[in-house]
Amino acid sequence: MSAALLAFTLLLAYGFGADGALAESGGHQLKATVATTGSSYTPITPTRVLDTRSDHGAAVPPGDTVVLRLAGRYGLPEHGLTAVTLNVTVTQPTAPGYLTVYPTGVPMPVVSSLNWTAGQTVPNQVTVQVVDGSVSLHNGSQGTAHLVVDLLGSYAETGNGYHADAPKRLLDTRTGLFAEQRPVPPGGSIDLRLLGVPSSPPEVMTAVTLNVTVTRPTAPGYLTVYPTGVPRPLASNLNWTPGQTVANLVTVPVKDDRITFYNGSSGTVQVVADLAGHFAETGLRYYPVTPQRLIDTRGRFGHGPLVPGARFFYSGQWFDGLPAARVLNVTVTQPTAPGYLTAFGQGDVPPPVSSLNWSAGQTVANGAVTTIDGYNEIGFYNGSQGSTHLVVDLFGSYAY
Repeated sequence: MSAALLAFTLLLAYGFGADGALAESGGHQLKATVATTGSSYTPITPTRVLDTRSDHGAAVPPGDTVVLRLAGRYGLPEHGLTAVTLNVTVTQPTAPGYLTVYPTGVPMPVVSSLNWTAGQTVPNQVTVQVVDGSVSLHNGSQGTAHLVVDLLGSYAETGNGYHADAPKRLLDTRTGLFAEQRPVPPGGSIDLRLLGVPSSPPEVMTAVTLNVTVTRPTAPGYLTVYPTGVPRPLASNLNWTPGQTVANLVTVPVKDDRITFYNGSSGTVQVVADLAGHFAETGLRYYPVTPQRLIDTRGRFGHGPLVPGARFFYSGQWFDGLPAARVLNVTVTQPTAPGYLTAFGQGDVPPPVSSLNWSAGQTVANGAVTTIDGYNEIGFYNGSQGSTHLVVDLFGSYAY
């Protein structure tokens, strides 16, 4: 990267139990670098750029890495591409494992983007730095796995700015919030008008970032989120089996303040969408980093699992100003009971939204964009009656 680099140190992690008592410290220091010149976002209608089921005809072998060239393709610039936003899906894995998505041309970092068990289909949105025009996808499994990648947008010198909005529920078909109070029928869709998204100063919204959750599905299926009024793309954002609750971060272009949710299933499903932020002509610029592990509560030097109802906070110190939001990959593992996690950054009270959902014993990852509070902290709330371990990786930050 030719731009100058800015170093920062992430300082302290600490947690509160459900009763507010201070838990044992699990913090550590981490050095990372980030380009001082931020980038702006250009959204696109979701476009499939890799499907090993058809492109290669063979699954990715154990421990193998796929290099995906993106610069100069799919309408992306040949030069100046700094990051891309992808929806990455693993399907038909033959053994448990994880996927690491990282910039081609740098050593593979100790992070994960997706986790799965044998036979599971798992999606996750990943915003990853681009160094030499390509990204790498590493199969950290003892079995084979197929990969499906949909391109959602890119970062370069010109484009749109990000607005870090306070988390807010925009859609819930269970309660009839901005939709009929009923599940989405098989092959049905919902058009959502984004009335609850602020913009200051008022600007034309070009894309929105949501945490989308499907729950109570009656048959296997997938969800596609796309701009209202355009042909439905060959892409998916979430995948599920009957009875499963699944969440995924979704960044989607907006047309006339509307987006559409399509139920690609032979059964019904309930859909919930929570606001994370939006893009407009001006706003925050993105500073990608090589993925870095921030938090791992497991192991000898870990904080220990988050107890039921615990709030866990992580502090950071930037040498040159403060970010307004951080782009994370959040994983829960070894949970002892079903539950949900809320990632948040404004104040000590978790907002009434969720970032991940799990069942007992499940390892689940999801992207999250968290705003930063006045103390430069990000928080995590364990909304479960059981304990769970927490792993958090940093992919970048939004700042002016």
